[in-house]
Amino acid sequence: MSSGPNADRFMDEKKERKALANREAAKRSRIKKQKEWEGIVTERSVVLEYIKNKRIEIDNYDNDYSMTEKENNSLDAGTLIVNKFLNCMSLYKEKLGISDQMLETPAPKFNHWQEEALFFLESHNYHLDSVVSTFLDNENININPTAIAHPIIPSDSPSSSLSPSKSPDYSPSRSQSRSPSPTPSRPPYQLRSTKRGLTPNNNDRTLDNVRTLADLNRSAREDHGSDSDEPQEYYIGGEKRKMDSSNLTTLSEEETSGSEDQQQQQQQQQQPVSAFASVPIRPPTQSSLQKYAPLDWSAYFDREDDIRIKDTENVFHVYMAGTEGPVVFCLHGGGYSGLSFALAASIIKEKARVVAMDMRGHGKSSAENELDLSIETMCDDVVAVVKEMYGDSPPAIVLVGHSMGGSVAVHVAAKKSLPSLAGLIVVDVVEGTAMASLIHMQKILSSRMQHFSSIEKAIEWSIKGGSLRNVDSARVSIPATLKYDDSKKCYTHRARLVETEQYWRGWYEGLSEKYLSCTAPKLLLLAGTDRLDRALTIGQMQGKFQMVVVRHTGHAIQEDVPEEFATLVLNFISRNRIGPHGVEIPGLRRPSQPQP
Repeated sequence: MSSGPNADRFMDEKKERKALANREAAKRSRIKKQKEWEGIVTERSVVLEYIKNKRIEIDNYDNDYSMTEKENNSLDAGTLIVNKFLNCMSLYKEKLGISDQMLETPAPKFNHWQEEALFFLESHNYHLDSVVSTFLDNENININPTAIAHPIIPSDSPSSSLSPSKSPDYSPSRSQSRSPSPTPSRPPYQLRSTKRGLTPNNNDRTLDNVRTLADLNRSAREDHGSDSDEPQEYYIGGEKRKMDSSNLTTLSEEETSGSEDQQQQQQQQQQPVSAFASVPIRPPTQSSLQKYAPLDWSAYFDREDDIRIKDTENVFHVYMAGTEGPVVFCLHGGGYSGLSFALAASIIKEKARVVAMDMRGHGKSSAENELDLSIETMCDDVVAVVKEMYGDSPPAIVLVGHSMGGSVAVHVAAKKSLPSLAGLIVVDVVEGTAMASLIHMQKILSSRMQHFSSIEKAIEWSIKGGSLRNVDSARVSIPATLKYDDSKKCYTHRARLVETEQYWRGWYEGLSEKYLSCTAPKLLLLAGTDRLDRALTIGQMQGKFQMVVVRHTGHAIQEDVPEEFATLVLNFISRNRIGPHGVEIPGLRRPSQPQP
């Protein structure tokens, strides 16, 4: 084996090549493991996203299941009510020995107790129809199965069953209080007593005109007479009508004469009124189509207009009311429309002008990019609409913003974009609460009902779902928040809020500091004190703004209590002496225009 410098150099080169090969192998191994790890991380993110979507689906299924369970409970309660009434009817028929044929085919003569029993059975058939109709018209009504009238089953003896003293558990007052229907204002129907007899020529009358049990009662008692010559009231087909007085014979003078003592003596000798005389009267019902029918905006606003912005394709729809005073410029929340201020505008317009604007992507407004709901874009939209409407010399403006619109109003006021701004009213939006609720917004929007077969169903959903509490306001504002989908043949939400999530945080970040920095008079309306964050709490204690907590209302204060909302706005204008041209100070005259 050779030795020397050459051999040493050869060994060093061999070691270097081996070390280099080892490093390359280690590098390739690290790259391979890194790729494997990246693949695992990607798969993990996919699995987490899948789990998230499944959890959302499970939550939706749970909500649907709970709603279905409530509907089933309501249906079971209604079934129990109907079965109890049917059982009562069967027991009465069995005890009194009355068949269905006897109810439909009148006989010329009945005993007094049988006559009243038939009348009572017909009235409870009518009451049963009322309960079923009310139940079907109001699917989610809370029905207490125990709150059903339980008539006392009469005994086999007619005299004992008709005696008021022997029927202590059944009285007109108790039967009405236990009825599931509201108590009517009109008095219950009372059986006519048989005080006087008719003339003999009335006995020849036939039963050809007898069609209802009321006619049967009249015909069967003709042998005994009627208690009055005036037209008598009775019920046919659920309507209250009057008997024709021409069908009644006049009484002789001998029967009508006599003192009041004799008449009272006759009344004492008369048979006591039976407990069956109390008839459950069918309450007036209102179908869903009538209760939730849309209302037109023209009953609240005076006019509407489309404001076209120059050099753009943007067209903003506005509703206007009033002719004098400062301008109350209203900005609605996300998913609402300018008509959410309709009921309040009908009151405010008596002392001020009202302008309610449909924001970009909402209502009847149209824009080049309706999904651009960034706070900067919406602020520019408001300023552009004011400039197009009033030019370079706008009147005094009081900005009123609800929820998302409140954020826009604060940013417009903080930028001092409107030189004639005289007041700022923010409705139920606070930075702390809004930022905390953003993480739940996607779930809330995705879980709400998306498709409606009719506008009436959408209005009904908004009321029963709790988003609105005033039916009249919902009937005006909800139609403007919908659009008809020809492909699905149903109504859907007009605003595509789910696709604008990237702008949500910008609406509310730094909102409290911007609100406190506004120099104009400020009013904050809240539905609860828990909505205040730290900055606003300190500012309110320092008297930097006025705050009013409106009790017993939801998020949409202007819709739930429009009268109270309008009063608060008008009081704010009056307290701060805001006139058509700004703040008016008593005793200070404005400079008059120079005469030419």
